[in-house]
Amino acid sequence: MLNSIEPTRFENPIYPIPLKNNACFDPYACKMKVEGKGVVKVLPDMLTVVIGTTVENAQLTEAQNENARIMNQVVDALLDAGIPQEDIQTQTYSVFPQYDYIDGRQVLRGYSVTHSLLVTIRDPEKAGEIIDTSVQNGANEISQLMFSLEDPSRYYNEALDRALEDAHHKVLSLAAKMGVAVSPRPVSIVEERYSQASPTGVMGIRSSDAMTNIQTGQLEITATISVLYTY
Repeated sequence: MLNSIEPTRFENPIYPIPLKNNACFDPYACKMKVEGKGVVKVLPDMLTVVIGTTVENAQLTEAQNENARIMNQVVDALLDAGIPQEDIQTQTYSVFPQYDYIDGRQVLRGYSVTHSLLVTIRDPEKAGEIIDTSVQNGANEISQLMFSLEDPSRYYNEALDRALEDAHHKVLSLAAKMGVAVSPRPVSIVEERYSQASPTGVMGIRSSDAMTNIQTGQLEITATISVLYTY
C-alpha cells in the first residue's frame, strides 16, 4: 500500500519560497529605471542682436529714403568693425501709416518705416563696441540680445557623461536600499531631452558718452537621459 504524501504548507501563500540574493520569478520584470541629469556651464562664444532704425516722415518716399540712408551707413560701419557680410541679415522691413485723432477724426500724420538687421557677433567681448558703433551711425533700436555657442556638441557630450554618472549613482543607491545587486551594464539608455539656457536681454537706447557694457553670463547645457538596469 502506497503511503500518501501530504502537500507542503507554507506560512506565506504569496511567496512560498523565500527570496535569496537576486532571485526573481520573472527575469524580465527585474528592472529598475532611473533618470540621469547632467549640467555643464560655459561662457558663450557668440551672440545675436537685432539692430534697426525707425524713421517717420509725412511723405512715404522721404521716410523710405532716409531709412535706407541710415541703414546703409549702419551696415558700412558694421563691416568696418569686422562683422562679415554673411553675419548681417535683414530680419524685418515694415511700413505703417501713422495717424492722429483730432476732434474724434482719424487724420493721417505720415508714415513710419522700420528696417531691422539680425547681426551675429562672434566675439562677445566686442558686443558693446558694435552696439555703440551702430547707434553712432543712426541706429535707434537695439533688442533681442541672445548668447549662444557656435559648436555646443562637445559640451553636450560632457553633459551626457555627467547624466550617465548621475543615473549610475542613483541606481546604486536604490539597489543598496533594496538589498539587490544591479548589473553594471544598462539594458537601454534613452536621451530624454537637451536644453541650452541662453541669457537674453532687451536694450533701450539713450545718449551717453559711456561705452555700452554687455554682461555675457554663462550658458547652461543640460542633458537628461533615462537608463534601464536589471537586477
